[in-house]
Amino acid sequence: MKHMISICIVALFALSAICIPQSFSTQSEIAHEAVFTEIFSAKVGNGADEIAYAEYDSSLFGPNDMSIDKNGTICLLDSQNKRMLLISDGEIKEKITFDFCEIPVRGLRNNGNYYITDLVYDVVYEADANGKLLNKYPLPDDVTTKFSHKLYSSNDGKLIFISSGPDVGYVSYVLSKETGKFIREDELFKFVRQTNKRTVTKDGVTWNIVLPNEDFGMDFIDSDNKGNAITFVLEPYAYSIRKYNTKGDLLGYACVPKEKVKAFSSSDNTTCVDKDGNIYYFSSEADAFRIYKVTLGDNYTFAHR
Repeated sequence: MKHMISICIVALFALSAICIPQSFSTQSEIAHEAVFTEIFSAKVGNGADEIAYAEYDSSLFGPNDMSIDKNGTICLLDSQNKRMLLISDGEIKEKITFDFCEIPVRGLRNNGNYYITDLVYDVVYEADANGKLLNKYPLPDDVTTKFSHKLYSSNDGKLIFISSGPDVGYVSYVLSKETGKFIREDELFKFVRQTNKRTVTKDGVTWNIVLPNEDFGMDFIDSDNKGNAITFVLEPYAYSIRKYNTKGDLLGYACVPKEKVKAFSSSDNTTCVDKDGNIYYFSSEADAFRIYKVTLGDNYTFAHR
């Protein structure tokens, strides 16, 4: 098991202008400084205990998705090796191979089965606990896996496919097991952009978030166990993980330099939240692949410096 390495670095005053703060809702449980604790690392490669990563290979890239199941197990989609790695206690516990996939881009473990989207085919695959193909669910005619944004599990266990792209924006579809088809359902997940305002609805909860200005972007990661929104904010010179309550109050944040955010996967697929509200972030680098547990603070902290 890898040693736990706590990284706690206070941003220098000269760097404070890089991440632009907002009004902050003070809470006693929020640490002054954000902390990135390394909980897992693996070598880059195609070996049994390695994770494939090709920074400049536009067809395969590297790990394209990370989620966490109800048991707290991190599920990492090792796309080039066509497998899901189940990680807990700092180790890879299981490797589930999906031989039927060409280029898996999104993955989720839900109710004991795996759901995978493939960049080549406009379907969502369902596989059992051993990776055996059970079903293929076609996407609606106007949706392609090229614009796969996220696979979610709703509070009642329904599978939700989120599509994003220049033509469709953010659209949510729920899988009907009775018909084997995805049906559009905006009430389960909805994301609206208005200049510097973002309105997000998931499982009946709505967050109205106002960003500092229109140059900022935002991805919704998930909600925590207290009903707060965990987001990934794209700033002009850096990125930050931020937490907001339903009133739009900023409850905590941590800053990640742009050079540590790889382009092979969107930020909402490199960050996840468990049922207890813990936040996890992964980074692929030249020497290793690393997963961090992130404790948000009331001061910007740069990871990996």
